[in-house]
Amino acid sequence: MAVSCTLSSAARCSLLLIAALTLVLSHGAHAYGGSRAGLSSSFYDNSCPDTRDIVKRVIQDARVTDARIPASLIRLHFHDCFVNGCDGSLLLDDDVYLGIVSEKKAPGNNQSARGFKVVDNIKRALEKACPGIVSCADILTLAAEISVELAGGPSWSVPLGRRDGTKTNIKSATDLPSPFDPLDILLEKFKNMGLDDTDLVALQGAHTFGRTQCQFTQQECTVGQDEGTLVNLDAATPNVFDNKYYGNLLRGRAPLLSDQVMMSDPRAAATTAPIVRRFSSSQKDFFKNFAASMIKMGNINPLTGRDGEIRKNCRRLLPKAALMAASSSLPSAASCGLLLAAALVLLLSHGAHAQGGLSSSFYDNSCPSTRDIVRRVIQDARVADARIPASLIRLHFHDCFVNGCDGSLLLDEDLQAGIMTEKKVPANDRSARGFDVVDDIKRTLENACPGIVSCTDILTLAAEISVELAGGPYWSVPLGRRDGTTTNIESAKNLPSPFDPLETLQEKFKNLGLDDTDLVALQGAHTFGRAQCQFTMRNCTNGQAVGALVNLDGVTPDVFDNKYYGNLLQGRVELPSDQVMLSDPVAATTTAPIIRRFSGSQSDFFSNFATSMIKMGNIGPLTGRDGEIRKNCRRLNKRELKHPIK
Repeated sequence: MAVSCTLSSAARCSLLLIAALTLVLSHGAHAYGGSRAGLSSSFYDNSCPDTRDIVKRVIQDARVTDARIPASLIRLHFHDCFVNGCDGSLLLDDDVYLGIVSEKKAPGNNQSARGFKVVDNIKRALEKACPGIVSCADILTLAAEISVELAGGPSWSVPLGRRDGTKTNIKSATDLPSPFDPLDILLEKFKNMGLDDTDLVALQGAHTFGRTQCQFTQQECTVGQDEGTLVNLDAATPNVFDNKYYGNLLRGRAPLLSDQVMMSDPRAAATTAPIVRRFSSSQKDFFKNFAASMIKMGNINPLTGRDGEIRKNCRRLLPKAALMAASSSLPSAASCGLLLAAALVLLLSHGAHAQGGLSSSFYDNSCPSTRDIVRRVIQDARVADARIPASLIRLHFHDCFVNGCDGSLLLDEDLQAGIMTEKKVPANDRSARGFDVVDDIKRTLENACPGIVSCTDILTLAAEISVELAGGPYWSVPLGRRDGTTTNIESAKNLPSPFDPLETLQEKFKNLGLDDTDLVALQGAHTFGRAQCQFTMRNCTNGQAVGALVNLDGVTPDVFDNKYYGNLLQGRVELPSDQVMLSDPVAATTTAPIIRRFSGSQSDFFSNFATSMIKMGNIGPLTGRDGEIRKNCRRLNKRELKHPIK
């Protein structure tokens, strides 16, 4: 179709075309693997060669009036990397509209994490020199290295190229290493980050400088001291980075319990104590290992390529509506420009599809507010109905187990179009719910980004957000699915049932490429929500009508935690299909050991649940030009249906 431009709008058309090509080409680079780009110490050599000098100059100025700044800055880097990876999420302030709950409020940070104003000053100086180039995550990483060097410690070549995250994780932030953690907990927390015993001892060595509040010390606050009174972590050289810390440990003089346990705990003799002695006798050995461990920690899940963003202000995300604002500001006469803008949106939304894959950044350009909109609608819905998060995750399960993740469950009956709804099969009839919330999400997204976000991706995102809002883990959701144009009533009749024996459950999961760990992890979604009493092991008791609701977890029915597995071990679950994972004879060598693992470690459960959800979300997605993007999740865009009903 030819596009006709008047002479008066020709320049505008050209500019829009250039902008469109630039954005599409940059988006295309991401589709070809830009997000997998690595880190490099020379990352800013051409784009912002003065980066390190600027960071160093601001820190030098700050420490003139505040000797604690170097220690404070390195602590910010620690507490950032241990939550979501090294993505600058700790720097974000609260933003109710965007659903950002600041990690600064977590116990490990609240009224103790400091140095944020220095980071702000560094960012302002860098934005003036090299606008939009250096990420806040890289500022934290560089600031940590420079702070150590300025305090007399080692210098190392810092790998750079991180981008800034667009989410916080308050749940994970509440589980930061604590000054009261015993050794086994410390070892586990570091191990979960891919850090070993040597890394633990080396990184704890950062306590060789700086201060702590007396309330966190082994001696606590003495008479006349307020809780916030500061105590030197090293009484001899509190502002110098050296190996004196390890000598203090050997003499039992470390103020923090979490430091002293590396010598005093019975397990220390075979783990951390020999390393403490090594570092105490050789500052060179400590410095070398500290630098190596800092690089290792700085490599925890960095965002690179096109993932994340480069914030202009480290305390808040970039504006989410830049593309829509730009198109709405065009003069009405610029018909050519409008057509080009529409083409740009379509190209951006479908470009990655052409490569046949899914990407967590799929809507970053075409509908950047997608996740925020989904989250906001769910937050509003759960105020009036606490069951909504559990209901939404169930919709995602029951959709992906039929035809793959294609939104087929959302379709209403339409005999003229040849659609028999999956909502009427036994597993869904009068029990699947949350469809109205999906409708509300779709309407809101259509207002913001018409024809861009699929109903299938809405279900996938809604499941992750529902888990997170209920206190469970967060994961980066691969997106880019399109909506199916058929239903499969026969397959829907074979959904996992609350009365399935273990071998049947295993077979149903195996047929979809899911193993025993996936089965046990995904069944863990029964840690919140309700079931109708006729589906429970005890059936409906006296006085209960069929359809009466029973909490799947009697203690925390609306919280996503690992209590479900403790209930299993105590024989207190409601659904027979849950209990068979422990009681069936086959369970002893298949599912039972996994249940015990997850019962003993919520972090293990959360990690595996997130992995299994991503795996399930990848079952048979439609991408590229397959399927469609429905305008209404309950019906097809076109009424003609050429595919047979299965």
